[in-house]
Amino acid sequence: MRFIQIAAIIYMLYGIRQIGFLKFYGVSNFTALVKGQILVLPEPEAQGPVLDTNGKMKAAGPFRASRHPLTFGLFPVFWLMPRMTVNLAAFNLVATVYMFAGSLHEEKRLRAAYGNAYLDYQKSGTGFFLSPISHFFNRSNRRSTVLSRVSTSGYMHSI
Repeated sequence: MRFIQIAAIIYMLYGIRQIGFLKFYGVSNFTALVKGQILVLPEPEAQGPVLDTNGKMKAAGPFRASRHPLTFGLFPVFWLMPRMTVNLAAFNLVATVYMFAGSLHEEKRLRAAYGNAYLDYQKSGTGFFLSPISHFFNRSNRRSTVLSRVSTSGYMHSI
């Protein structure tokens, strides 16, 4: 259980790395404030993947598997405790509902902030909390291989 918890923490840290540690913790805005800059950049609408140069969401690392890797990573940490008490289970349940509701709100803010770029990211197959394992394999190549086998065999089955 502890191994899975440690793996989940590493997964979350990798997600924070994708966002940027200093940006995630607000250090860049704090340093701008300390330097006396009048115009400080506003905080991002949510902690999501960054936009690439084409204006699309850069789904790399943990954001390829989950649209909310920082939230998803907390679930194993909370629920895989070796000694689960009633109080801890109650806390975990409330925290899980809160994180799920917060993720729904975050999705709404990201759609409002990034528009079609975020909608395309949602439709790309990335799961709300975790994508199916098949997403990590190149499904388009596998599907085209199956279609070519079907067409060369002379009969067609529904795929």
